[in-house]
Amino acid sequence: MAPIADALKAEGIATWNVEYRRLPQPGSGWPGTYEDVGQGVDYLRHIAGQYQLDIDRVVVVGHSAGGHLTMWVAARKRLSPGSVLHVDDPLPIRGVVDLAGPGDMETEIAVEVGACQSRVVEQFLGGSPVDVPDRYAQVSASKMLPLGVPQVLVWGDHDNLRPMWLGQKYAKAATASGDSVELVIMPGLGHFEVASPYSPAWPKVRDAIRSLLQTP
Repeated sequence: MAPIADALKAEGIATWNVEYRRLPQPGSGWPGTYEDVGQGVDYLRHIAGQYQLDIDRVVVVGHSAGGHLTMWVAARKRLSPGSVLHVDDPLPIRGVVDLAGPGDMETEIAVEVGACQSRVVEQFLGGSPVDVPDRYAQVSASKMLPLGVPQVLVWGDHDNLRPMWLGQKYAKAATASGDSVELVIMPGLGHFEVASPYSPAWPKVRDAIRSLLQTP
């Protein structure tokens, strides 16, 4: 995401490029990775004054696994107080731009072996949907609809790692819940091009971010 962050910064948009623990780093997966992302977003409150940030206008953007996490950031306010991932006052966001990231971890299992060459979702969450159903429910945006913020999904129609039907399925469910969802399909692009500021997808991504930042 660094090239996208640089491109936005060059246009006067402040960026906060969050890293998180990944498999097989200690503490990664459930719940550590989600705690990293949530705390990283909320930390904007602590640095807003130093960097003159307008934290009333925050949009989250992520690609692939990071796209999944950005959707979770939008959904986490709906977590019950009993959840280990619950926080009392998560930073409000204006919207989400998800670049080919899954909105449902159980559905992701259907494509993960081809995409990742291993059963990553089960490793990440510590079991199958039968073993730990509550974890899947707490990290999948599709299980916490409506999110109550606008969502823009950008997908290449030649994406062989995260097939476009994943985005279509999520968009249909989110729209049915009452959320504002736009699925932008980029002809001829695959999985990685949608996350590059040098690809034909960039004007769509940039304009979506700008539009969400201005949404009242």
